[in-house]
Amino acid sequence: MDARNAREREKRQQRPEQRGLQFQNVFLGWDVRERPQSVPPMIRTARSPTEQEYASENLNLVGHLEPLDVDILNQRNAFDLPSQAVCDALVNVFFKWIAPVLPVINRHDFLRQYRNPQNPPSILLLQAMLMVASRFYDNAHSSENGAISPRSFYKKVKALYDAGYERDPTTVLQAVVLLGMYWDGPDDLTESGIFYWSRLGIALAQEHGLHQSESYAVLSAAKRRIWKRMWWTLYTRDRSVAAAFGRPLHINSEDCTVEPLKESDFIEYDEQNDSSTDHTAVRFFMQSTEDGRMKGAAQCELGLNDWLVSCPSELQWRQSRHNFWSAILYSTFYTIVCQLHLLQTPDSSREAQSSAFHAATSIVSILETLQSKGELKYTPSLIICHAVVSFVTLKSQMEASIPSLLHAIRQNLEANLDMLEVLSHTWPIAAMFLELFRTMTGPEQFERILSVAAEKCGKRARGEEDDSSTPLRSSTRFKRPKVQQVILPQTRVVLQILRRETQKQFNSQGPVHNKQNKRVEMTTTGRPALGGFGVERWQPTEDVEGNGHFTTTEGYKMTSNKPVALVVGASRGIGRQIAIDLAKNGYKVVVAAKSTSNAYAAVPFPPDPNSSQSTINTVEREIKESGGEAFALTVDVRDVKQVENLVHEAVRLAGRLDVLVYNSGAIWWSSVANTPTKRFQLMQRVNPEGLYASVQAALPYFEKNGRKGRIIVVSPPIYSRFFRGKTAYAMGKVGMSVLTKGLAMDFVRQGAKDMAITSIWPAVSIESAATEATTNEDPSRKADLRKPTIFSDAILGILNSPTDIVNGQLVLDEDFLRDHCGVSDFSKYAVVPGSQPRRIMPKELPVLEVAEQDDEGMRVDSTKLRKAKL
Repeated sequence: MDARNAREREKRQQRPEQRGLQFQNVFLGWDVRERPQSVPPMIRTARSPTEQEYASENLNLVGHLEPLDVDILNQRNAFDLPSQAVCDALVNVFFKWIAPVLPVINRHDFLRQYRNPQNPPSILLLQAMLMVASRFYDNAHSSENGAISPRSFYKKVKALYDAGYERDPTTVLQAVVLLGMYWDGPDDLTESGIFYWSRLGIALAQEHGLHQSESYAVLSAAKRRIWKRMWWTLYTRDRSVAAAFGRPLHINSEDCTVEPLKESDFIEYDEQNDSSTDHTAVRFFMQSTEDGRMKGAAQCELGLNDWLVSCPSELQWRQSRHNFWSAILYSTFYTIVCQLHLLQTPDSSREAQSSAFHAATSIVSILETLQSKGELKYTPSLIICHAVVSFVTLKSQMEASIPSLLHAIRQNLEANLDMLEVLSHTWPIAAMFLELFRTMTGPEQFERILSVAAEKCGKRARGEEDDSSTPLRSSTRFKRPKVQQVILPQTRVVLQILRRETQKQFNSQGPVHNKQNKRVEMTTTGRPALGGFGVERWQPTEDVEGNGHFTTTEGYKMTSNKPVALVVGASRGIGRQIAIDLAKNGYKVVVAAKSTSNAYAAVPFPPDPNSSQSTINTVEREIKESGGEAFALTVDVRDVKQVENLVHEAVRLAGRLDVLVYNSGAIWWSSVANTPTKRFQLMQRVNPEGLYASVQAALPYFEKNGRKGRIIVVSPPIYSRFFRGKTAYAMGKVGMSVLTKGLAMDFVRQGAKDMAITSIWPAVSIESAATEATTNEDPSRKADLRKPTIFSDAILGILNSPTDIVNGQLVLDEDFLRDHCGVSDFSKYAVVPGSQPRRIMPKELPVLEVAEQDDEGMRVDSTKLRKAKL
């Protein structure tokens, strides 16, 4: 041990570059390492002529960015491109299969730039196009498999967008519209995915006046055409997203004064030589805009009939006269018919049920035809919603008493599942629906339903069934649905139907069993309620694997009135463990951070909790697959507005807010002389300012709870040794602890007895993303680390303690567990079994409190002084 300490002292005396260290900064979920030497502010070694052209041409485009931003973009490989051949193939895929759905790019102008090394198109726009096209690209024979995926391109585009690389508003808006096509898993249904980018694109468009006709007067003819196409793309996208997700509309048609699209708006070369225009694709999109308005006006069959009558003959789909774009259009139409029926379930008339059955089977027929033509894999994401609605519509009619009809329904359900399986290779989200639906359509279930129907049919044939047992035609009149019912209900209606079917399945099959065929049982340890919210700590009847991934629903309290915890900075390490253990102990958890991913593409799963593969989406998936409730929301805590929106959306999704845990942090440990101002500002914005914004946004909801709520802050006790060697970092972290002390005093003064704020800090270093760099350099240092479970256990103990015990306290995890929770054996928390990790915190800390005057803090109130001046 003495030799090891001597080596460490010698290394600390060396300069960083002599040690070969790369300083780690936890940058809102990104591993950003400082380069030992300066690097050019663009691409490193180009792998293809295309990249070299971008490197030379775009050198002047990063002048407005800070060096740190450029460094981040380089480390995110934002300027890297595939080979020329792959780029060409992806661009061709984009204009063949995607541009007709998203006609936001002038093909002629783009290709002219794309082929011009001296004036290439925007790298932001190109990466966005490659992102969308890569989903449909067959890279089985490519040596660049790892780099050609929607996820890899998405990270590049998002990095460029977040850095403000592109300054042309039209190009930025085009890229945002394309970002709205990214959808890999259920994590992308939240504010972090499609809905977020759709809303952002609309906001940007309205800011520049794309929704108002007078804004077009000063534009060139070419720009007018592209603006109109972008606006109507956003309009139809807004309707589609609302219908698919059950979310509110963001575009009010009454505020839109832009003229409807005309075929002339799609001219891209010149009016005399328009050979590049695909007129069928153009009419498809124009009819899609009508389809969007139809959704807003479809209040009865008459509205659907009007749409059918006005549909051009070349877009009217029949199996014998198949066309890709007409198939997509009619699939959308039949989906709306199904929705109208689902709104009336279970009281819909026989005619409505028959119409819905025809529409659902038509959707299946369209999907099968697309597959037979090899086109299903190129369909846009909305086709998944069509398949889901078709399945739910057919499943809702499985109570039919005619065996032949049941066989027809079963055949269509099986065909639907086959198509979802094909779609899952392109859209991973389809795999989730496929797995769920297969549990609802097993042969045993069908045989049971069929036997009941056959028995009823036999009784009718023998005249044994009286009229009272025969289902009557519903006397319920067709209820004219409201506009918002037609446009919004899809997700909610589908979930209601699925919930009803699942309950039927449970009632018929008995208790739920896990994958090991063990009956799921829960027992309570009899511990007091956590945090005063009436939630008991539940323990499983069998051991749970110690790898942080729970494979069964054991260990989770299942209740509809769970308290809600928002964990900010929950993508990796300590924050991830806090979120998982809160869910295990009966909380709905909102998992928030900046890092996102496709959780269903993570291999292995769960990923290394301290790696960049661990994101809010993988954490959400871990919790949900283990029986807990979680929502993943992205946030950049440097942006106050995003923090406010995060808290508001957390309450909207989860129904309430009871606990706020602030774990986000930016780290740079060095002397004042070696800490750049940029690093200092980053730490201030992420650490104290991010916390302050989160607390400000949460307090009104605690007030609405009847002045009940808890805040947990990851910040240290205040003592002199903490400042040594990391002053800039300590300024922010100590400021967070000052907030804990001051707000606690406010709670006491206001008589808020059920509100408390507590700071917590590790007594011994905890294994996390921040310690990964040091342990990779010297694996023996793992002996000085503890697992993050000690931190989450201490937080659970804090929430389990009365407010007057923990309010305003700056606690250490080990000390709190020992003094307040009766824990004496800490060996189970050691990363290396049998080791005794070294304590990094002093055993005794200074007392900060002094005797105060009764009116301290009350003599001056700036808000009152300001009102007096006004």
